Amino acid sequence: GPVIRKCIDKLGPIANSRQIRVNASTEDFLVQCIPNQLEVLFENIISNAITYSYDGGSVEIVSKFNRQSLSAVVTVIDHGIGIGDTELPHIFDEYFYAPRAALHNRTSSGIGLSIVRTVAENNKLHIQVASERDVGTAFSVLFQDVGNASDMEKEMQKINTGKYVAADPAEESLEHSKGGCQPA
Repeated sequence: GPVIRKCIDKLGPIANSRQIRVNASTEDFLVQCIPNQLEVLFENIISNAITYSYDGGSVEIVSKFNRQSLSAVVTVIDHGIGIGDTELPHIFDEYFYAPRAALHNRTSSGIGLSIVRTVAENNKLHIQVASERDVGTAFSVLFQDVGNASDMEKEMQKINTGKYVAADPAEESLEHSKGGCQPA
């Protein structure tokens, strides 16, 4: 969705400088979240996928929206250095980075994935990680209670044609400042 595309656009120059292709096949859906935190989460995950990929490699981003269960998953897959079994349980710890990862990226502070964990907790998201050394890593972000983006487009068309009027515009904007729907 739009958040993923924004992250890809932002990280494109880094990927291009290392001839890493970022391929996205995403299905739009709406999530209830704290504004801008979704972008922080995906920017960190996609940045890591690029950083720990081999030059000339690729990163795939795939999303699937399940209309029956109103759930969705976004998976970011790299084909890079991977994460060892002993390191995997610690990747979300603040300031943790594996020695092998430090050799691959000497500028890492080790806080990116701890931020991802905090954002996921704040927004009631679940993250699953699968990795194999020298093969790559897949981060899957699981969303519950998501909405269909095409339904939202229909609502926006009603608003734009004047067929919909908010009962209290002040209340509506207050709701958005607390946390509203954001296209993923």
